[in-house]
Amino acid sequence: MSSPFAIVPEPSSVKLNAQGKGEVRFTVTNKSGRPIRARARVEAQDAAQKSWFRLDGEAERNFPSDNSTDQFLVQISAPPDNPPGKAAMHLDMFSVQDPQDVFTVGPMVSCELVRAEAVRKGRPWWVYAAAAAVLILVIATVMLLSRGGKVPNVVDLSFTEAQKKLSAAGMKMGQTNSKTTGKAPGTVLAQTPAAGAEIPSHKTINLDVEQEAARDVLVPAISGLALTDAQDQLTKARLKPGKFTYDMAAAGKPNTVLQQNPRAGIRVPLDTEIDMVVKADSVSVPALVGYSLQNALLQLQNMDLQMKLSEQVIDPRVRAPGTVMSQTPPPQTVVSRKSEVSMVVARAPGLTVGVLDPAIAQRLNVQTMKSLQGLSAARDLAPQK
Repeated sequence: MSSPFAIVPEPSSVKLNAQGKGEVRFTVTNKSGRPIRARARVEAQDAAQKSWFRLDGEAERNFPSDNSTDQFLVQISAPPDNPPGKAAMHLDMFSVQDPQDVFTVGPMVSCELVRAEAVRKGRPWWVYAAAAAVLILVIATVMLLSRGGKVPNVVDLSFTEAQKKLSAAGMKMGQTNSKTTGKAPGTVLAQTPAAGAEIPSHKTINLDVEQEAARDVLVPAISGLALTDAQDQLTKARLKPGKFTYDMAAAGKPNTVLQQNPRAGIRVPLDTEIDMVVKADSVSVPALVGYSLQNALLQLQNMDLQMKLSEQVIDPRVRAPGTVMSQTPPPQTVVSRKSEVSMVVARAPGLTVGVLDPAIAQRLNVQTMKSLQGLSAARDLAPQK
């Protein structure tokens, strides 16, 4: 998995002043491919030196879009009694929502502590005076150069366009805040400093940006819900029902979701299909062998089972015409409703099996009557007019 953050220290190594103080600025870029809220943490290479390093400002920040950036300042302060030497630290970034899986360990930054008494003495005073004069001249030159130009207007631009425009003006991104106003996702809503102001010496600009549309969603908990309610929850979460597996043996109410995959509480892409194991609405197959066809049809209909009929010519002295000779599945088999039960019905050579009782015919539904079509006995089982 690629690193979700790019962490660049400036400088990559620092020499602390005579008082043991210094600072390092880290530029962090979101490389996760989606909006993310992240937390920064400073770690010392030597745990005993952890107190030397302090994060200046909020540790938790929003990164509203892919490639959005923010800066974190780490202040360094060595104890006054600490002897000259070296230390090292790094800045790590973690997803607030998923810190165990989404994180980046930053590069190591070395720090050198040099005390005033450790500096070799005996140099002429004018050497230090000259160095100070050069330093003042450099600082003055940098300040003069940095004061030129105006802050460009990036409001209403896309975040990517704003980055390009600011880079062309010699400015860099500072803190970005996500807001929701109804504008297109990624649109710049406000900027600090405002457009037209003098470009500040730090050349950093902070932006308010319209919240990016979510590219993934949280899987809701649907186990234990009625199937229709579970489907409604998935629709609201912008997910889709996947494959259904029916379990007839499990305890619970019929048409209740028993299990789901993926599990609840994880983030998945939009429109992901969620598979479900559902408690089947099951019935026990009745014993039909030996009953008349009319009686068998009524029993299956009452249990919401489908039927498939076939005939076998047999001596009426062995089996009365119109009697069920065999069935599949056998009696007491647990099946889901709407399952098909096959029956073989006896028929005497050259004889009919009788006429369907009008009282029974009125109780048979359309599906049951259709199952009789094409059966040679069906003509004789049609209700009398």
